[in-house]
This record gives sequence, C-alpha cells and structure tokens, in this order.
Amino acid sequence: MKNTFLLFTIVLFIFSGCKKDKTKDVMVFIDPAAIHIYTAVDKIISFGIKAESEFPLVNFKIHYKEPGASQVFLKDTLISPAVKKFNYTFEFKVPESWAGKSIIIIFNAYDQEGNVGTSARTIIVDPIENTPILLTETTGHYFYSTHSGELDAFDIETGTPQLILTAIPNLRDIQDFDTIPTDSILARSWNSGSSTQFVRFNGFDYANATNISTVDAFNSGTKLQIVNNIQPNDIIIAKTSSGNYGVIKITNIFDLQGVANDRYEFNMKKNTQ
Repeated sequence: MKNTFLLFTIVLFIFSGCKKDKTKDVMVFIDPAAIHIYTAVDKIISFGIKAESEFPLVNFKIHYKEPGASQVFLKDTLISPAVKKFNYTFEFKVPESWAGKSIIIIFNAYDQEGNVGTSARTIIVDPIENTPILLTETTGHYFYSTHSGELDAFDIETGTPQLILTAIPNLRDIQDFDTIPTDSILARSWNSGSSTQFVRFNGFDYANATNISTVDAFNSGTKLQIVNNIQPNDIIIAKTSSGNYGVIKITNIFDLQGVANDRYEFNMKKNTQ
C-alpha cells in the first residue's frame, strides 16, 4: 500500500510538471505588422492590438523610449473584466519633438499569472525642413600612409578604411596624398578618389554640429581638392560627390620611424542626404 501511494504521488508530480510546461506565453500582435514605420510630424498612427493568453489578461501598457532617455507611458490600463483575448485600437499623433528621430514604442500585456507578452514598433519620423538636427559622432576612425602597405583611404558613407590599390573610386572619399615615392615622412595631406571637396574650418562648433550648421560652414569656406599640413585638432568638413557631409576632427597623427605605422586617427560626425 505504501509503495502504491508513493507511485501515485510520483505520477501526479510528473503530470503536474508536464501540465505546467505546456503553459503558453502571452501573445501580442500589432497591426501594422511592419517593424519599422516611416511617418511625419502630426500624422496619426493607428495600431490594431490583439493580445492572447491561456490565463485571463489583467493589464495592458504602451510606452515609448528615446535613445538615452527614460521610458514614457502612453497607456496603462486594467483589463476589467479579465479576458483571455483582448482587442484594442490605439491612435497616436506624432509630436513635433520626434522630428528626425527613431522612437521605439513597446506594447506589453500581462495575465493574472504574472506572464508578460511584448511587441514593439520603431517609428522613424521625417525631419522638419530647416529644423537643426544634432549629428551623431562616431569615434576611432583611421587610415594609414600610402607607403605603409595598409589601408590608406576612407569611405565616409560606411565609415570604413579602404585600400587605394583595390577599392573603387567611390569608396575612396579621402585618401593619403604623398607625391614623394621614397619618403618615410607622413605626407599630412589628403585628396580624394571620388571628387570629394574639403573645407578646413577649425573655428567650427564641432560639439554642437547639426545638419544645417555643417552645410552652412562648408558653403562659407574655401573648397579644396587637397588638404595640406593636417594637424591634431584640425576640423575638416568633407562633401562627397553623392552630397553627403563628413565633419572630421583629427585626434592624433602618428609619424613614427619608418612608414609601417604612420596613420591618421579621427572622430567623425556624418550628415547624409
């Protein structure tokens, strides 16, 4: 009898465990189905929301988050009476403060067992014409002397170093320009394989560079095909043949004995069309 009871207990435990393992997640479906939604300021976006769970749903929340900022709730509602299937239409007017930004909207549904279902959409908002947008900086860029045998050019659009001997001209927006074949001294001069124009503008407000201030500074400066005597802390604005702008701040120049490690290092803020 004791063994029979023990066997019954084990079977019951296994059955209960299997039943628990079959618990379904909370599912949240969003219409439109596209992960990225392109829109403009003052447009109305309508979301069709469906949430389902094995257990009754008790709460539904919508919040958004901007890069570097805290989350902001747009909706936080109790579902009463609790239901296993929840349908809701949420309409939202895109605020002006979102112009030129990518905002993630997150939808969460909660059931009475504490399970949570999540879905998200990224809202990509067109900039307002003539509205300044701060440019984002990327750091740690570099390319080498043309005599080093290393990557000796740079593509602004992709932010990657290139090799003059193998890269097509359109990928060589900036390249080391050395006219002395046997020289072991870094030329400190740039030209372009893709008709990029340069403006040296050391008085430019790099820290607060915007799409508008970059274009204005370039248009007001002297356009150069070749930039000579490049020094640390120089600010060089480059305009590519495709109309993209790179605002370059020289952080370091290595001109060591020999040519193997001679290179330019810089940070960049990019303004694309």
